[in-house]
Amino acid sequence: IELGEIESILAGFPGVQQAVVPARQDQAENKRLVAYLTATSNTSLADLREHARARLPDYMLPAAFVRLEKIPLTPNGKVDRKALPVPSQEDVVTDGRIHPPVTPTEERLAAIWRNVLGLSLIGRHDKFFDLGGNSPLAVKVFSEIEKQFSRHLPLASLFNAPTIAALATIIENTGTDEAPWSSLVPIQPNGTKPRFFCVHGAGGNVILYLALAQRLGADFPFYGLHSQGLDGKTAPLQTIEEMAAHYITEVQRLQPHGPYCLGGYCMGGTIALEMAQQLTAKGERVALVALFDTYNFNRTLPTSRFFDLAQRLGFHLGNFTRLSPALMKNYLREKIRVARDGELANVLSPRSKNGVRPDDTVGRSALRTIQATNDRAAEYYQPKPFSGRLTLFNPRVNYSKFPDPHMGWDGIALGGIQVVSLPMNPHAMLMEPTVKHLASALADDICRAPGGRWTHLPFTEIGEPAKKTA
Repeated sequence: IELGEIESILAGFPGVQQAVVPARQDQAENKRLVAYLTATSNTSLADLREHARARLPDYMLPAAFVRLEKIPLTPNGKVDRKALPVPSQEDVVTDGRIHPPVTPTEERLAAIWRNVLGLSLIGRHDKFFDLGGNSPLAVKVFSEIEKQFSRHLPLASLFNAPTIAALATIIENTGTDEAPWSSLVPIQPNGTKPRFFCVHGAGGNVILYLALAQRLGADFPFYGLHSQGLDGKTAPLQTIEEMAAHYITEVQRLQPHGPYCLGGYCMGGTIALEMAQQLTAKGERVALVALFDTYNFNRTLPTSRFFDLAQRLGFHLGNFTRLSPALMKNYLREKIRVARDGELANVLSPRSKNGVRPDDTVGRSALRTIQATNDRAAEYYQPKPFSGRLTLFNPRVNYSKFPDPHMGWDGIALGGIQVVSLPMNPHAMLMEPTVKHLASALADDICRAPGGRWTHLPFTEIGEPAKKTA
């Protein structure tokens, strides 16, 4: 996030004399942007916020606006950021008014949000991410919703229903009134650039793409495709081919014809490739197939589970030691959550005779079912030759079982392979701060894809000069 850009936009509003925007972390999981400013007495902070909203993507919008008599300075004349006060509830500006909850469901949801976000007042129309919410906090909110309401909602529900009022409507709708399941999630639907459709990994959720969508910016429409079955009601799809066909149906309701820009992380890249093949067979044009650390599983080298685990721990340690203390906590928390709901839970959690774990909730059980189904689908998938081109976004180093820089796709991508090497270890591609490298390279390819003009070298090293090819 370019803090100077935010400060410049705020300072351009009539009546604002000076603006400073740091990223504060006053709670363990709640890092948020706060705007400190000096302004004339008749300057409306609500109007200032709308001015900023019209010019900034949501993730760059300050969660609080603090009016000061003067900006504190150090003896050498620089902003004294340590002296900036902790924002209060009154500094959280929405539309200038707090609309209180009106139903018992909304009141219970508001209590959950207040506890997780550390705020004393939250209106029914306030948006979760506007209030400083992020992915780890969303996990806590939805875990508490399941405990209190016995309703499992996919994390991606926050993109479609970002307010207490909207979430309450989903929770209260049951039976025939409940909206049909949709796999298409508008993570960031605005902008003039070509839409990018990003398919889930083996875990089924798409909230892992939030940081990538934010880093791409407000002019890049970004849609996720999450697994059928995350609601705990619909049946998970069993094969890569079924998933691709279902997602194409959903995508074409929004965009009936190409050119299409598709991609996904790990298994998601494999599904994106199958979507591209099916769309091409229908006569549609696919302009970009972006595979984020996606290997052709049919061509992996055999290794022991112990060796894989040792490499994984080494990669995580390398990623971890490069982070700031605040980001270290988020990295650990996210990796623990993934392990709890996925592979580690399958090994360590006790089962009853019928295979159900005693700590299972509807949501966690659904996640484990989806993980197992998706893993099995990826294992049995046999990719067919694709007439188009693949763009591979790979970590600079990878597992020993993935020795091929083309990730096993030679002979599959008949239109050629472009490799973009990113300066990171595996498992860090979609997390801050390293996601910025992926976002920069992906934005470049999205902009070029519709015209069919490829100016990258076949191998591009991000952060270093591109390697020359013969």
